[in-house]
Amino acid sequence: MKTTTRILGAAAVLAVVALVAVPAANAGCLPNKTLTGWTGSAFGYHYVNMPPGQDNNTVVGRFWQTGNRALANEGAFSDNFWLRAYAPAGPGKYYILGELGAAEVFGCPAGSITLTIDTNSGHNLTIQVPENPPALFDLGAAQTDFNFGVKPRPQVASSSRAGTAVNLQVNVQAQTGGIYTIGSAVAVTPTYRLVSASGSSDPGPNAALYTAGPAVTPGTPAPFSADCTNPAVDRWVAVQELVDGVPSDTVGARTRINCNPALADPDFKHVDRPGRPNPRSGR
Repeated sequence: MKTTTRILGAAAVLAVVALVAVPAANAGCLPNKTLTGWTGSAFGYHYVNMPPGQDNNTVVGRFWQTGNRALANEGAFSDNFWLRAYAPAGPGKYYILGELGAAEVFGCPAGSITLTIDTNSGHNLTIQVPENPPALFDLGAAQTDFNFGVKPRPQVASSSRAGTAVNLQVNVQAQTGGIYTIGSAVAVTPTYRLVSASGSSDPGPNAALYTAGPAVTPGTPAPFSADCTNPAVDRWVAVQELVDGVPSDTVGARTRINCNPALADPDFKHVDRPGRPNPRSGR
């Protein structure tokens, strides 16, 4: 289970830095490197503003060397080690402090780090930060606190039934907010793909429960075929983000596709037929 570390003051934070700065003998980063918004530099201290109801028990945080996650990433260095609550700053205030010399980190990120935090409430934070000066990834250089953005929800523009398939035209908007590029880091722009799952109720945000579908470009309608072979179980369509080619751990809000042709659903044109009674209304 994740734990939340609470630090009671800047002096305590600096003490923690001094304590953990010495990497383990088998760590990838020798000498150590630091990922932090708590540098104490002229940029000051900057926080992550957690969405309401979220904490580091309900999020998935990852980081990796930009352009090459396979070479260096967070490994077993869970986000509760580097995403830490700071109660004196107010509710929902977190700071980032990670010593990359820790034994749990896989490899040693260099040049630029891409960092993502995904919530189970449909929010995302993406930050890309350069290594500047050497051995320091200074989030404080953004000179701002970090706010989450909202992941997009697929919008069905039109639909039609063909046998056991419901063929859709789906619109997706880009994530609103929550994306930060610091200094000389290459601009980070998420890409998107549709994913789907079956169920009589919402499958939830866990991306592992969904089957990957086609890529979709924000603002451009994309075709998508929902498999309604079993009319007793509906399909749920969601958007999964890919940052630097890495799929997100959670998906955004889901859109329900009614697979039962005998039931009218005002959200989908393929069921509504003029002159036919609506069994849900009793008319």
